[in-house]
Amino acid sequence: MNEGRGHKRFREVMRPAFDASVVAGSFLPDIAAIVAGALEAAAAAGGPVSGYGAMKRLTFEVIMNVMMGKAYPPAEVDRLHHLFNEFTAGMASFPQMDLPFLPYGKAMSARRQLLDIFDRDMAAARAAAAEGRPVAGQLGIMISALDEDGNTLMDDRAVKEILLGLLFAGHDTTSTSLTRLIATLHDHPEVTEKLRREQEVLVEKHGRGVSPGLMRDMVYADAVIRESMRLNPVTNELFRSAIRDFEMGGVRVPAGASISLPMATVTASDPRWAGKTGEMDPNVFNPERMLTPEGLKPGDQMPFGHGGRHCLGVHLAMAEMKAFLALMGQGYRIEADTNTEWQYGVGRVPKNGLPMVVTRL
Repeated sequence: MNEGRGHKRFREVMRPAFDASVVAGSFLPDIAAIVAGALEAAAAAGGPVSGYGAMKRLTFEVIMNVMMGKAYPPAEVDRLHHLFNEFTAGMASFPQMDLPFLPYGKAMSARRQLLDIFDRDMAAARAAAAEGRPVAGQLGIMISALDEDGNTLMDDRAVKEILLGLLFAGHDTTSTSLTRLIATLHDHPEVTEKLRREQEVLVEKHGRGVSPGLMRDMVYADAVIRESMRLNPVTNELFRSAIRDFEMGGVRVPAGASISLPMATVTASDPRWAGKTGEMDPNVFNPERMLTPEGLKPGDQMPFGHGGRHCLGVHLAMAEMKAFLALMGQGYRIEADTNTEWQYGVGRVPKNGLPMVVTRL
């Protein structure tokens, strides 16, 4: 599903499930409930919790809900999350021998358990579809998708591999962005205060909680998220292959060549801000830049990729981050220990786990 016509067809099939209207209409209530639960659990802890860990748990629950079209009990979410973490922690370890006492063997055991759960839920979904009952989530779309000849597009094995891939793509990137957002807001309390004032105005208009209308009107929060992702892109590099010969900057690039696009360089050389000083210096965190005419242009900012492989989940990720800022602004104060090294993982993640204390306002 990753190359040529297969990849294009897969995107055509899956795109409707990630459409902005679908995210706002079908997924937003569950996203809001999951975010509210995460904030309340952190506040109830009465002391420091791992910000990075909490955001990984939050975004994992969201993507499981969206993928499978159902809510899982908290204990099962915890179990699934543990299995996924065990799988990802050991999948690239050496020696790659499937023995139960080796990290790789533990990873493969976790993978098999995840696939067994997918099998169980897929069988239930296919049974429901056979009876004419609707099947929600991406799973419902995949089991009913047809190719150009009217045949089933994906067999069970392909569906399970795609579900695993969606877990990778759909939660680690967003959790990293949310973690960095928490740290950035701690270091810029004046921005947090502006977010809180925005919520006060929007609650007067839309009521408390999270609604499509409130999310649509979160103009300043949207700018904060985009500015945070500009300075801290979750993807360190974009990799592409040249489909034809071309020349760039006086260098000839032959067809088939592998191309690496370092996102930090893209950010630093963005012509909208390159050479600017003061608040518009490209190295300064300044959400207001995203509200200027230049900031409202797409420019060279590509936190979700570009072109035919632009991230399908962009609206889902933005909904999660905006829901978090909305509920935080309406009812919580977050203090975080940002004195840490940010090391490479999925994006750059805090070495200390970003301990945070959440209190109710």
